[in-house]
Amino acid sequence: MLDKVLSFSTVFYHNQLPCNNNNNNQILDVSNKYNDDDVRLTNLLLNFVKKNYPFVKEKQNKEKDYEEMNKLQRLDNFSYQQIEFVINWCQQDEFWKQNIRSVFKLREKFEELVIRIKAKVDQRKVVDFDK
Repeated sequence: MLDKVLSFSTVFYHNQLPCNNNNNNQILDVSNKYNDDDVRLTNLLLNFVKKNYPFVKEKQNKEKDYEEMNKLQRLDNFSYQQIEFVINWCQQDEFWKQNIRSVFKLREKFEELVIRIKAKVDQRKVVDFDK
């Protein structure tokens, strides 16, 4: 389903979920509430929502969405690669694309989405009984 995107294992286990991008000696710059990745991923999600539900009104001010995306990375310790993977997955899933239509809801349900993705991946694994 997401052949063009990295595999779940690569994104979540090689990044050692949850990732901690904060160095203890590093001072966080709170004047920048979001960055280019926050804008890019917010727009990715909102473009999926627009495509899936064209009747939904487009937001005029996305600043709070960008900040929420930044919190998902900075405070919740998920990498941008992990966030992008989950956005792509949830917007292709019939149930989750109906429920994840904002960055706020994405952040609220993020850990549950990761668990659901892992369960789907585990379902696909075939056990070799010959060994």
